[in-house]
Amino acid sequence: MARLNQVVGRVTEALENSDTYSACQALEALLDDLSNWYVRRSRRRYWKSEHDEDKDDAYASLYHVLVKLIRLLAPFIPFTTEAMYQNLVRAAREGLAVQLPDQQAPYESVHHTAWPQADLTTVDEPLLEQMALARQVSSLGLGARNTAGLKVRQPLAKVMVYAGGKRALRDELVDIVKDELNVKAFEFVQEARQLVTYRILPDNKLLGPKFGARFPAVRAALAAIDPYEVAGNVAAGLPVNVQVDGRRSSWPRARCW
Repeated sequence: MARLNQVVGRVTEALENSDTYSACQALEALLDDLSNWYVRRSRRRYWKSEHDEDKDDAYASLYHVLVKLIRLLAPFIPFTTEAMYQNLVRAAREGLAVQLPDQQAPYESVHHTAWPQADLTTVDEPLLEQMALARQVSSLGLGARNTAGLKVRQPLAKVMVYAGGKRALRDELVDIVKDELNVKAFEFVQEARQLVTYRILPDNKLLGPKFGARFPAVRAALAAIDPYEVAGNVAAGLPVNVQVDGRRSSWPRARCW
């Protein structure tokens, strides 16, 4: 709900400023969140045999999101959203044996409905930031597994994560990440050097002709500086400064691999 209403606000603002590109980007990201994360993570809630309150909540939440989303998407994909509206709203409500008190007769078309309004009371920014971090950790973890040739069905003892200044995840989100990565333990580390190592090497083709006979001194100076400090500067978009024979050299466009 928080993510949906956040996007409603962003799309509304973008369209009011005639910025359809930003509106489409926001909608595309929400569709990815909905299908590749929320629905996939909620499959057990939908498919479980017992019909309890949790299952009702899962279906009700998904229904609400889909109906509000197709109203957002209607100006962009009018025919697809119309077909979805007819199935989700008109056919479903007309099939009810009893009209519920809070249900008015639906409009004939999605294009007759009012533009959705953002319910800002549901936009929990800390939760959204935490969920985005959980998704990023899960994505990077799966990438690390793939690089190492470790299939997800193979359980691992621990995953260690460096997240910079971001705060630690809530316990329930840690459980989600552990399930996604199939690991038994989860740990945040305080410094990136606990997980990665860096070597600072010059680009010979670029710097050799530039410095000529002084290039060996440049290479030695690069080897002497703290590689983690250099990596931090590169990540922050700051130049890398090196003292060579008492003279200062600066690389504003250093890159890190």
